[in-house]
Amino acid sequence: MLKKKGNKFIINGKKTFVIDGGFADLIIIAAKTKNGVTLFTADRESNGIEINQTKMVDSRNAANITFKNLEI
Repeated sequence: MLKKKGNKFIINGKKTFVIDGGFADLIIIAAKTKNGVTLFTADRESNGIEINQTKMVDSRNAANITFKNLEI
């Protein structure tokens, strides 16, 4: 879910099975805005991002990423 707050956006939600997401330094987030789909970027250490590494059945690294009141 995406909300506008002044000059910032607040992002809440989750993305599952992000390939190599546990190793990324920068997270790219695609979200629907009034202008269409907008790409946002956030540092993995940003407040509001939780990354949980997991392995897929084919042994590839993946991550489940949760966004909780992430301000961009």
